[in-house]
Amino acid sequence: MMSIFLRAVNFMSEFSGKLFSYLWIVAVMVATLEVIRRYVFDAPTLWSLELTIFLCAAVYIMGGAYTLYHDKHIAVTIIYDRFSPRVRTILDLVTFPFFFVFVCSLTWSGAVLTLRAISIGEGSGSAWNPPIWPMYMIIAVGSALLLLAGLAKFIKTFSSLLERGRHNEH
Repeated sequence: MMSIFLRAVNFMSEFSGKLFSYLWIVAVMVATLEVIRRYVFDAPTLWSLELTIFLCAAVYIMGGAYTLYHDKHIAVTIIYDRFSPRVRTILDLVTFPFFFVFVCSLTWSGAVLTLRAISIGEGSGSAWNPPIWPMYMIIAVGSALLLLAGLAKFIKTFSSLLERGRHNEH
């Protein structure tokens, strides 16, 4: 049962990361269109900069689970790398509650902000003023995916510690 959960989380992390990575192409196209409109036709848009920011933010947020799954987050490991694999594993397990609290808070806040923005029809406040709830929803969904990826990593790390313990007993 646990392996089904881990495979499902790994699939979601991989799929969402790859899917949202294509938004970089859209963001580059929007920015290029704006440059052409602004400097060639002297006809800038109200929406292109904000849309580019939204697209890049979506890639960044939705790529969190993918990045964690592939263990590619930036880390300062000057001291960490000097420890034995067992100590590093224990440190990973000990620091997980901090990750869990932070990502749960982010997921909760994203969900609350999404519901509030929908209920009041909140816009971004810019001249274009698109609805802001899709960005809040991306925060909630991306954080939830990151939470699941973190939980999967915790389970794998804990399992590896137990395996090492069993091998050391024999």
